[in-house]
Parts: sequence; structure tokens; C-alpha cells
Amino acid sequence: ASDFATLYGVVSKDFKINNKDALMSLGIGTGGFRSKNDIDTQQNDPNLFGGVGVKLTPRLSFASSWNGSTLASGFGISPFNFPLSVSAGITDITDVMGKGMQYSINLGYSFSF
Repeated sequence: ASDFATLYGVVSKDFKINNKDALMSLGIGTGGFRSKNDIDTQQNDPNLFGGVGVKLTPRLSFASSWNGSTLASGFGISPFNFPLSVSAGITDITDVMGKGMQYSINLGYSFSF
């Protein structure tokens, strides 16, 4: 989260890696996408961010992202035949923020209306 206004633009592209579906996104933004230096100096200059995800099997995917200051990676799992998903990963892998790696586990359910 950021107290600074977040403005951003993103382009995304579907592609294949060894016959596996993948998606790559690249963007530029302010606020929540600031560099560590801008966070430390209270600046709000535009910065690059991006990510890539790969569908490894029909129920397992891997993704990694750079939010402008930290690197994160994790796996997504859809273990059942209904729209429940679990993702687990590590954020700030390179310890840019000085708090060590953080772990993330998320549970999601999607529905249409």
C-alpha cells in the first residue's frame, strides 16, 4: 500500500513456453510501483514492473513478479473440480525492504453472476 497516488499502464501478451500456456505483463507506474529509493526518499517517480506466469498442468501454475521494488514467486493450485484455488508463494525474495522474505498463502473461490 502507498499514500502516494498510483497511476499505471500495463501491456500483456499470451504466449507458449515448451507448449505450455504463459502470460507476460510489463508496465510502468507510480505509487505502489515505486522503487526502493523512491520509497526511502518519499518520491513518486514512474517505475517499471512486470510479471510472468506459466500453466504447468491443468491444475498447477507458477508465477513470478516484480512490483517495482520487490520480487515475488509462487504456485497456484486448483485441486478440485470446482472453482476453488490456493496460491502459496514468497514475497521480497531479494530482501530489498530489509524485513526478510515474507510468505503468502491465499484461498480463492470464483463465481459468475
